[in-house]
Amino acid sequence: MLKHPSVFAAYSEWRASVESIAAARSLPDPQITFQADIAGTLMSLMPGVMFDLMAPEKRATMAREATAGSEVAYREYVAAVVRTAAGVRNAWIELAFVEEAIDCAMPR
Repeated sequence: MLKHPSVFAAYSEWRASVESIAAARSLPDPQITFQADIAGTLMSLMPGVMFDLMAPEKRATMAREATAGSEVAYREYVAAVVRTAAGVRNAWIELAFVEEAIDCAMPR
C-alpha cells in the first residue's frame, strides 16, 4: 500500500510534520556573531553570543501548532490509505464480475 504514489506522498508529509514537533519544542540554537569595523585599521572587534528570547508560552504554542499540523497530516494519510484501498477493492470486484461473466458466456 505504501508504494502507491498518493499514499507515499501523504506518509512523507506526515513523517515530516512529526519530525517538526521536536524542533518546535526545542530551545533555539545559540548564534555566535562577530562584528568588525574596519576603517584603514582594525578599530573594534566585538565577539558575542546571541539568543532569540521568546515569550514564556511561545515555545509551547509552537509545539501545539506543530502537533495539530501533524494530526491533520495523519488524517490525510489515513484518508489516502482508505481511498486507495477502496479503489483496489472496486477494481477487484469489477475483475471478479468480468471473470464470472466470461465463465458464464463460454461453456466448457
